[in-house]
Amino acid sequence: MVKNNCKAIKRNGEKCKRPSMKNSDYCYIHSFGRFRKIPFYKNPTFHIIISLLFATIYFLIPLFFGSTKEKQEKIIDNQATSLKIQK
Repeated sequence: MVKNNCKAIKRNGEKCKRPSMKNSDYCYIHSFGRFRKIPFYKNPTFHIIISLLFATIYFLIPLFFGSTKEKQEKIIDNQATSLKIQK
């Protein structure tokens, strides 16, 4: 059984030496989006990467722009004041 090599050209200009996947001209690494002939934005891997990026940003923003001790004390004072007014 003869295995064909991947037909992709790497960034440094060399030809990829990995064996191609079954029924494909490309190896596993270079078949991203080509194997099923789908655009990158429909590829599940792309969605996972974007989701992780947004989740990371969502959880990092409060660390840098979260409430300070002064803001928390001000909120507690406002709540205490509003409770006194209601009684």
